[in-house]
Amino acid sequence: MSRDEVVRGSPDSHGNEHDVWFREIDGIGRVFKITRGKHAIYGISGTPATYLSRWQNSNLLFGDDIRIEGILPDGRFVISQLFVEGRVPSTQELHQSLTEIGWSQYRHSGTVWNSPDGRIVMSEVHNGNFIQQPDGIMSAIDVALHSHEEWQAQLSPEEFEDAYGTTHTPQTLAAMLEAENQDLSAFGFPVRRRDSDSNSSQVSKPF
Repeated sequence: MSRDEVVRGSPDSHGNEHDVWFREIDGIGRVFKITRGKHAIYGISGTPATYLSRWQNSNLLFGDDIRIEGILPDGRFVISQLFVEGRVPSTQELHQSLTEIGWSQYRHSGTVWNSPDGRIVMSEVHNGNFIQQPDGIMSAIDVALHSHEEWQAQLSPEEFEDAYGTTHTPQTLAAMLEAENQDLSAFGFPVRRRDSDSNSSQVSKPF
């Protein structure tokens, strides 16, 4: 497919990885993205599989609606996600929101964070990849999610092989979520009471 089959004209915005177009489809705002610049094929992910896994993980963990819209002749994917109204938070606001829900910075610094139990790793965490909605909810719009094993294998392949052996395949985040039946409390995220029923509870989304 050609780019013009999905989006026409110049991009409305640019990120580090993607050119961005804002469109309304059947009355619903969506954001269309195509990788760009030094990340011109599969973004920071490096391969088609890891690029697709990145968006699948966001859908699974955050309940997003990220879709693959097509593939350009040069192999780049065209994706879309729901438009989120709001503003870019300050770094302080972002860190406070993450900390309140139980995320903690990986090794206490940088743009990598751990879930409360350490089994989920979120990278590319900076305020440009989040939107704070008018009601205060913080929404991740462009982060990368991994199981701890996936992150360790990516970060330090030699150390991973020493720890797990050369034949061990890292458990994927998708498999880990499936094993826990999507129960986020299994990863240490807080449980809160439903406003409508004090006898029942629900797990907070990880934002």
